[in-house]
Amino acid sequence: MWCIDCRIFEEVPISKVGAYVILVEGEAGQHNEPHLHIRTRKGVRMASVAIYDGRTLAGVVPRQIRKPLKSWIGRHCGILLAKWKEAGQGHHPDPLDFDE
Repeated sequence: MWCIDCRIFEEVPISKVGAYVILVEGEAGQHNEPHLHIRTRKGVRMASVAIYDGRTLAGVVPRQIRKPLKSWIGRHCGILLAKWKEAGQGHHPDPLDFDE
C-alpha cells in the first residue's frame, strides 16, 4: 500500500498504496516547489516528486509505481496542491485515496 502524508516538518500518513508511503510537506524546502516524498513503510526515503508535473526532483521512484503515481498526481494535482498549502499553514489535511 501507498500512503500520502501532509504535514509541515512532520509526516502524517493520509493515504496508502502498496509498500510505499507518499508524504506532502507544506514547505518548498530544498526543491523550491510543492512536492511529494516517497518512502517505504519502514521510513526509508526513496524520492521527491513535483506536484505540478510528476517530475522526479531527487532520488529514484520505484519502477513498479512510476506510471500509476504520475497518473494519480495528474488527476489530483489541484487537491494535492491544496493539501500542500494546508499543511504549510500547520493543519493536518484529511486522507486522500490512491485510486489507480
